[in-house]
Amino acid sequence: MTDYYLRAATAEAMQAALGALPSGVTIDEIGVIYRVLVDGESVEALPGYHANVRSTGSIVWPAGIEQLSPNTPWRVFA
Repeated sequence: MTDYYLRAATAEAMQAALGALPSGVTIDEIGVIYRVLVDGESVEALPGYHANVRSTGSIVWPAGIEQLSPNTPWRVFA
């Protein structure tokens, strides 16, 4: 299994890429990720629109879809 942690500039770009995937992949569409700032009260949106994909094969992503390698992913597959 291969897990892909993805970011696109817009929801539309991500949804177009996800819609073109073959059957048999698992998609976790996350959307915008927010982080809590140091003051503990404010939040900040991280850039982009996010999704995770799990596949048994390799996938070549279209232009505009960035494959990330987070140290601590926001969400993971169980």
